[in-house]
This record gives sequence, structure tokens and C-alpha cells, in this order.
Amino acid sequence: MARSLPTAEVVRKYIDEAFDTHSPVLVLRWPGDVGQSERLWELPGGLCVAGFPPTRLGYVIRRTTVDTFAVRLVWDRTILSWSGVSRMELMATCLGSLLAAIRVDLWSLLEQPDFASRIRPRAA
Repeated sequence: MARSLPTAEVVRKYIDEAFDTHSPVLVLRWPGDVGQSERLWELPGGLCVAGFPPTRLGYVIRRTTVDTFAVRLVWDRTILSWSGVSRMELMATCLGSLLAAIRVDLWSLLEQPDFASRIRPRAA
């Protein structure tokens, strides 16, 4: 299970069109020694990043099936993408604690309906 993090200050938000034209990238400031302490960050697909918490964080999580999600992530200067991540795998990553540090609940994001189910067909 991922360790909890203190709340990060969102210094500013901006759109990086190379990442996503609708989701902002957040510039973060971490309190005290958190921003200066290295650790191992577990991401989807078995990817691990060793280092400091990100100072730039952007995320897009979209449901593709009932229990599968497409995930895009900006981690400082790196853009990462996964096409089929299960709910269980996402909950086991550091994304829950990172998002909680900016007051976003990962579980709530995963419970959102997929976009396709919200589109109503037009009557003929």
C-alpha cells in the first residue's frame, strides 16, 4: 500500500497541448522535507521511478471497460501512457497518495461512468 503524503500546494495550472488539451498540468510545491526526500514511486505496468515527488503532475484517467482504464500521466518532464490498467492495479500504485496530496480521490475518479455511456443516441 502506498504511503500517505502531506498536502501539496498547487502553485499554478497550465495546459500542455502535447499532453492533453483538456486536462491541466499542475505545478506543485511540497512542504518541508517531503520535496527533498527520495523514494520509490510505483506506477502502473510495474514501472518504478526513484526520486523526489513530482513538481509537475498531470493526469487523465478514462474508463475503457467496466474495470479497465486508459491512463496518461505527466511526471515532471516525462509523459507516460498505459492503455489497459485494471482498477486493482491503479489502486496499488502511488497515484492514490499523489492525488490525495492534491485533494483528489482516486477511488472517486475510478467510479465515474465512461464517456460513451453518457452520450445519448439521437432519435431518428
